[in-house]
Amino acid sequence: GELNEISAKDAEVSFSIKDALGSQQAGVAKFKGVASGTGELAGTFLQAGHSAPFHLTKAGPPQVELPLHSTPVAQELEGEWKGDYDMMGYTRHVTIKVTNRGAEGARADFVVIGKKTNNLPVDLVTQEEGLLDVESHVTGFGYEGRLDKASGELKGTIKQGPMEAPLNLSRSR
Repeated sequence: GELNEISAKDAEVSFSIKDALGSQQAGVAKFKGVASGTGELAGTFLQAGHSAPFHLTKAGPPQVELPLHSTPVAQELEGEWKGDYDMMGYTRHVTIKVTNRGAEGARADFVVIGKKTNNLPVDLVTQEEGLLDVESHVTGFGYEGRLDKASGELKGTIKQGPMEAPLNLSRSR
């Protein structure tokens, strides 16, 4: 499960686990303990007014997935891009506007127009080895594309949940 409410001060450590051990009846599982310099953490497990001692021993290297951060994008990718794709018998129009923000990396406005207009909340914009990736994790939408220097288009794929469709984007004029 995911650790929440993590606090560490000197050797004192506390955290909670909401999803794996928590329930509506029992509430959140909380751990309060003291870390030793020998890779051990001992303390008290608390839940629903009950407590029990716990003892954890370090079993390997840390396994932490750091949150991803947006990166700057090449100047040639900045600007407004438009294109259409078909999914489940409907044509949808897409506009992606990419802007660099210095040290904060790039941001993007991601609009998909089908039966209605969807302004998707973008939480990640990255460029790695020429591949532009724009993600709206909360909606399940994403776009991956690579600039084709010959045509000037971004050639790529739009993802909508488990479905994918080809989507080429051209610069707005």
